[in-house]
Amino acid sequence: MLPASLERFILQRKIDSFHKIWFLLFLHQHAHEDKTHRDYARQVSFADAPTLDEVIEELQDAGLPMATGEALSLRDAPEVRSKLETMAHVFEDPTGRQELLRRPYMHAAVPM
Repeated sequence: MLPASLERFILQRKIDSFHKIWFLLFLHQHAHEDKTHRDYARQVSFADAPTLDEVIEELQDAGLPMATGEALSLRDAPEVRSKLETMAHVFEDPTGRQELLRRPYMHAAVPM
């Protein structure tokens, strides 16, 4: 089971696709680097450039990464760092990884 605080963070920040999860974990892993959108598209193998651009835009709307010119980095906020650290820890465990990656599909199937 995912920690309740991570569940709330995922819901509040609209992390509603595995593309967003993967990209956030990628940014978290490379937090010390500044990359351009094109550099990310070349390194990220789970999405084509248009999909990646959409993911980046939606995550920026949620206040997670921020752009300075063409450089993209994670927002330097304690909550963001803490929750992404938790997400990375959950992702390391095979069972946690399955639950985390299955989560967007569970909520997409729930009628509103």
